[in-house]
Amino acid sequence: MEEILQKKSIVGSTYLIIALICIGLVYVSYSGIQNYSVTPRWIYFSILILLVIWLKKGLTIPLSLPIIFWFSFVLVYIISSYWSYNFWNSIVRSIPLILAPIIVMFASEMKSGPFMRSFGLLLILSLIPIVLYCFYQIIPDLMSGVHNHQKTYKYAFSFGHRNQFAHFLTLCIPLILFGFNPSDKFWRKALIIGMALTLFLLIVLLKNRSSYLVIIGLYPAAILLFLGLKSRGWFKRIFWFVFFGSIFSALIILFTPLKKSIPFVKELTETSYGSGNERVRLWSNSIDLWKQNPFLGTGSGDWKIEILKTQLVHTQAETGNVFYQRAHNDFLQILVENGLIGAIFFVLFFVSASYFILKKVIDLKTKILCISGFVAYMIISSFEFPLEKIELLTLLMVFLLPTYRISTDYFFVKGIPKFAIGVFILAILMISIKWFSFERDFFEFKSTGEIEKLQRLNKDIYTIDAFSTPVWWEMGNFEFNKNNFHSALDFFQRAKIYNPNHVHLLNNIGSSYYSMGNIDSAKIYYQKALSLNPRFVETIMNMASLNFNQRKIDPLKYIDFALAYILSVPLENEPENYKNYIRSIARAKCANIINIRNEPNFEDFLIQTMNNNNLLYVISVNARKSSRSYEYELRYYFSNNFLNDSDFENKRK
Repeated sequence: MEEILQKKSIVGSTYLIIALICIGLVYVSYSGIQNYSVTPRWIYFSILILLVIWLKKGLTIPLSLPIIFWFSFVLVYIISSYWSYNFWNSIVRSIPLILAPIIVMFASEMKSGPFMRSFGLLLILSLIPIVLYCFYQIIPDLMSGVHNHQKTYKYAFSFGHRNQFAHFLTLCIPLILFGFNPSDKFWRKALIIGMALTLFLLIVLLKNRSSYLVIIGLYPAAILLFLGLKSRGWFKRIFWFVFFGSIFSALIILFTPLKKSIPFVKELTETSYGSGNERVRLWSNSIDLWKQNPFLGTGSGDWKIEILKTQLVHTQAETGNVFYQRAHNDFLQILVENGLIGAIFFVLFFVSASYFILKKVIDLKTKILCISGFVAYMIISSFEFPLEKIELLTLLMVFLLPTYRISTDYFFVKGIPKFAIGVFILAILMISIKWFSFERDFFEFKSTGEIEKLQRLNKDIYTIDAFSTPVWWEMGNFEFNKNNFHSALDFFQRAKIYNPNHVHLLNNIGSSYYSMGNIDSAKIYYQKALSLNPRFVETIMNMASLNFNQRKIDPLKYIDFALAYILSVPLENEPENYKNYIRSIARAKCANIINIRNEPNFEDFLIQTMNNNNLLYVISVNARKSSRSYEYELRYYFSNNFLNDSDFENKRK
């Protein structure tokens, strides 16, 4: 009788845990709770773990070999935070890496099959509202013919980005299929298959390329593999023929010019423009960064800072308005930040988990679905950044459940005091709540401009914002706009500790020196900014202004310097004040030509041009298009329009 009650208690606790997890998935999917912030999810999972600890009488936490590799990677990540530019930021970002495996480990004492089957069915129920609401938004766009790639970005909900939403749905498909059993009632089987197909359709409509690779490549291959292994006789031969034929055909299409003749495949594999091109450039530059610190890495969280040292040509970063936060490849980002040591442990986690799943004596369906989930996560990790998303990590760890029982005979920790675990998780909860309050204060400042919100923020702990800009930079801007240049410079220099490669920050340090009359220091910082980003317009304009204001020292030299800078401003990124700058500098250039040349007709043309604001600007446009000098374009315009013009001769006389 006691055993029955104990079993009922375990089953009841398990279903309670599953229900709470699924309620949490609805929580993180509701757009009214949060925006880009991930801390509410950390708070939820911390509370969930504390609740589990409180409900369970004893704790047996298995440490399978994959989990040992995982926590070895986490340890390397935490150690690497020591030499990070933003120590506390890096430490806090390790929270999802710790919480995700712990919450799943508490379910390891249950049989993985029944647990995952129940998890899959309850996952369906939790997804129904968000999926229906998403279709409610998409269908009008489809019917009106305005559904396109750009439109899909509004279907983000609280996942922060439609890509993360698509990734979540993609990893849910294998977990949902765990609930399928041929012996079940028709309505239950129809519900499972119907939801899987619905998610497939929704993922297609969300237009995320990494999810495409999974749902049109990996998952169909897994289904064919399952059918091939289950079939008998001539059916088996047909399935294997289809399986290998499909793989062979896909390889031919992907690695031959045929991919350019199929619109969908061409769009999927395109790397000559757009996000595909940007990823290739980020990956190439990431390899260069890794070579600088191959074994220990640059420091956790430092990829986004170090990548600014590399030339990101032909990307959105050239304008200085976009800063890439992630390598869009977790494996490469770990390689750069945590070196070869961290990357090896991370890869060993996936390899060992896959090996144990294949080795485990479990049914074929479970093996196929678990391996599919692992490989799906690896594909997404190769093009995106799911590592920071605790909900995606939790789904990944659920696929790991079948590995526990095979390895707990060798690795386990039994009887860890509940108090010790509880204190540890409670500390994480408090940190998450505090970090959320920091984020709230900062984003309230960004939306309202209330400096009090920023002043009460601990900027030496919450050091850098979501766009890799040090928070002290905001304080510097506030003081700079009040003409308190010494105070502004002090704040900017403090900000430089946390991101020494930020072009806006370097530009503002230069402008502070410039405003205080320290021309030499201003030049040094302007040149540093341009060495990182030669097309950063704000600094180009400042250098043009600085050199123009030095024209009294050497008119010929400094006016030419100013002109060279202002003519390097790209036409497509021309600022509003460009015409005023070019007119002043161009007039001075015309005056210089008049002073050093003796060409009466051309001089008369220059005198007229100096009073023609529109022509001064047109000549600058021509010079930027041709990449020739301003004087050359003046002479070219003169020779084509005035050299043999009688009206011009009359005006000159």
